[in-house]
Amino acid sequence: MPRRDGIDVSKWQGTIDWAQVRASGITWSACRTWDRDLRQVDATFAANRQGQAFCRHRLLYYWLEPGRALVGVDEFFLAVGQLQPGEGVMLDAEQDGITEGECLQWLEQVEAQTGLPCAVYTGGYVAGGTIWHSALIFDGRRPRVFAAYTDEAAARGHADGIPWDAWQFSATGRVPGIAANCDEDQVDNPGAFDRVCLQAGSGQKSPIVRSGHAVRMP
Repeated sequence: MPRRDGIDVSKWQGTIDWAQVRASGITWSACRTWDRDLRQVDATFAANRQGQAFCRHRLLYYWLEPGRALVGVDEFFLAVGQLQPGEGVMLDAEQDGITEGECLQWLEQVEAQTGLPCAVYTGGYVAGGTIWHSALIFDGRRPRVFAAYTDEAAARGHADGIPWDAWQFSATGRVPGIAANCDEDQVDNPGAFDRVCLQAGSGQKSPIVRSGHAVRMP
């Protein structure tokens, strides 16, 4: 059985009892920043961002759509404002029609402002597999989060032998404190997310994003 280390949440999970989530053993959480359907901040983003504060790894993610890389950067920072110490960024690259180039454009723009590498969530099927296999996107700094809703052996087959840092194994999990179905993740390389989130002991301090520029904390 897969090991449930983390969850991925948005407005579709409704109001979450984060105390129950914490008690269940979750240590990794990703919450959606932007509602692509309504073109506004996800209705539960603020509550989920605050609720997941206990997690070792706290990711804020943005779903990229075709042709919207640059406006997507603006939307992400409009939602997030300041990146808080211990938080990290994840690109959700699963929409039909997106390209390797658009992903790189979004990633490079966000990383230039935060000073941190981003994690990238994708599947082996997206853009014909070109994103998952991209040596430019996955350059050794950015963690891989792989989506494959099957058993682990089959998932590793879908990944074509490329190791992931986290594996999203279900979109229909039932997690204490969450009334609706929830994405579940197995985190196999916590150190990769330490780099993204700048955890204690890394020897570095998280940047604070102000007016589109990364400013190091004193």
